Amino acid sequence: MEKLNLESIHGIDLNIKKLEAIFPECVQDGKVDFDGLKSLFDKDFTGGG
Repeated sequence: MEKLNLESIHGIDLNIKKLEAIFPECVQDGKVDFDGLKSLFDKDFTGGG
């Protein structure tokens, strides 16, 4: 019986590619620039609950 690869790395890569399509300035060398992404939203939203 063939073993299944249960790692989700492919899903993560796919999500990073989707994020890069929307916010290309927030993905560098296949890694998310979380500070850059956060700064995009800090301009449009204020904190509050």
